[in-house]
This record gives sequence, C-alpha cells and structure tokens, in this order.
Amino acid sequence: MLALKAQADAEKRKAPPDGDCPATLPRLSASTYGMNTTMNCCAVFGTLRSLERLEYVKKVFDATNGGRVTYKGPELRQDDKAVLLELIHQRRNMFAGEIEFAPSKLFARMGWSRNSESSERLRKCLERLTEGTLRLDKTTTSGAMFHLLSDFKWDGDRWTAALHDEVTNLFPTRHYTYLNIDTRKQLTTGLQTWLYDYISSNDCKMVMTYAALREACGRPDEDPKQFVDYVRAALSRLVAAGAIVKFELAKCGHSKKRGVLVTKKHGKQLKSTTA
Repeated sequence: MLALKAQADAEKRKAPPDGDCPATLPRLSASTYGMNTTMNCCAVFGTLRSLERLEYVKKVFDATNGGRVTYKGPELRQDDKAVLLELIHQRRNMFAGEIEFAPSKLFARMGWSRNSESSERLRKCLERLTEGTLRLDKTTTSGAMFHLLSDFKWDGDRWTAALHDEVTNLFPTRHYTYLNIDTRKQLTTGLQTWLYDYISSNDCKMVMTYAALREACGRPDEDPKQFVDYVRAALSRLVAAGAIVKFELAKCGHSKKRGVLVTKKHGKQLKSTTA
C-alpha cells in the first residue's frame, strides 16, 4: 500500500496544473500500441534504407485516407516510430509526460538487440523525435502543430524522455488504430512494419496497387520491379507472423494496375478517413 501511495504521489508531482493539459493519451491494453491513422497511411515515418537522413524544411505527406501531415526536421523512419509507439504505450491512459527507463528494457520491448549499437540507435531516434515539428491537418478547417518529445536526457543506464503535451492531438476520439505489440515485434523494422501499420488502418476491401504503396511508404523513385519483390516478401512475413491471413496478386479495376489484395484477421480497429 505504501508503495502504491508513493507511486500515486509521484504522478501528482509530475502532473501539470489543472486545466493546462486536460487530454490524456488513449486507453490501451498491455499488449496493444495505438497510433493516429493518418500517420500510418503516409510516409512521415518512412522506409528508406540509406545511411544518410534528409533534413526537411517543410515536407508535406499526403495520406491515402485523405489526411495530411506536414513535417519539419530530420527525416523520420520506422525505427523512430517504434520508439514513439513504446513511449506512448508507457504513458497510456495518462497525460503526456516524462518517462524514465533503462534502454535495455526498451530494447526487449521493441525486439532490438541489447548492445552499444542499439543504445546509439535509440539515442539518435530520441534526438530526432525531440527536434522535429509536426503539423497534423485534422480537417480542412482544423489542425495542430507540435513536437513529439519536449525533451530527452540520458545518464548511464537512466534515461528520461518527455512526450510533448500536444501529442494527445494524435489521438482524437476514435481516429486511431490499434497495433498488436507481439505481432509487430516479429517483423523487421522498415517496410514490414510499415505495411502492418498501413494494413491495420485500412479495411483492405480494395486492391492496393504497387504504385500507390510505393508512394505512400516514401519510395517513389525505387525501381518498380524491385519494389514488387520487396512487397511480396514483406507480406509473406506478415502471413507467417499471423498479421494477415493471406494476400493474392490482383489488378485494380479498369486501370489494370498491378497490386495485391490482402485478407485481414478480424480484430479491434479504429480508423478515420480524415484524421
């Protein structure tokens, strides 16, 4: 009882003054991540594999669900998203605030190796999430601009990162998607995780063309034939991980553009076409 009271008192000390940040992060189970649907349907967290990362002055990402994200800062990829998902999960059903953690515990949660390379990778992810500025257009007449992290500190095995108060804008009522943590951890960070998040955010009743997927995941200049091979390999891994039931090659209506038709598992999903 004393330990629980001490924990509650600590939360109160960290809490913002009444009225400053009334919104909380979503109610998620211990086995489930949550992410804004528009963020899952565009390349703001891209899948490029080059060692060098771009610096965006103003990059607009149009999502396939009709939403739009504008980003300024260092290029974000799927490893940055993995870190953000885990930090949000640790603050689930609470106000956005500070998380104290040991890097090794985050590695275990995300399926990363426990070594110095992962520590450096994590530090760079947290730096990018702190530096970048995001503008999320919810509708044609409303939106929000904010940082994802407000600060980040590290000292030996004691690290702290603070989710910015405005991160709650990623979770308007019923406009986000649930992602299974164990399933996501079985996938390679990159195109596999991007496809899992994207498929989870869509009903998959229509053929997904390779051209649309190439644009949506941030690889518009990649060789089309090579991209098809990458998508098929990634989807095969999603089937093996139990993320989807099956996929089949298909053509899209009168355009005859090549693509895939995915059969999903029925599960808990919240999605939006506008936010």
